[in-house]
Order: sequence, then structure tokens, then C-alpha cells
Amino acid sequence: MATLTSAIKKAKKITGMEPIISGQFYYFDYKGYEVSFAQNGNSDSATCFYTKRIGQKDDYQSDYFCGCFHDNLTQAFRFLDRKN
Repeated sequence: MATLTSAIKKAKKITGMEPIISGQFYYFDYKGYEVSFAQNGNSDSATCFYTKRIGQKDDYQSDYFCGCFHDNLTQAFRFLDRKN
């Protein structure tokens, strides 16, 4: 399992930007997509790696999720590299 500090450091290196932090979630913009992950509770581990196009919104009432979950941060960035 990835540590939160290493995930932030890796995402900063790849995207060249500081994260946008909202609660326990960390967001980065990359090639027209939003890459996000969350802190797992109070621990120093990252979880819920998720990608979606910038500006797209999930609709929880209709159970529509416009993005894609990934097992780890490397998989998320490789997925986006293949798309562009």
C-alpha cells in the first residue's frame, strides 16, 4: 500500500503542481484529467485512486460515476498516458 507522503511526492513530480486538498482528498490536474486519491483514515496511507476528465461531475443519486478507479497511482498515470 502506498504511503500518503510518497503518493503526494510522486504526483507532484509527474504533474509539476501542488495538490488541491479538500478534507482527506488530494487532487492533481494532468493532461486534461483530474487525478485524485484519499488519505486512509488517520494513517499515512493513500487509497481510492481515481481519474476523470476535468469538469465532469459524478451523480450519486443516479449512481453515475464518470471516472475510473485504479489500484495505485502508477496505474492511474499510465492509464492517462495511454489515452493521450
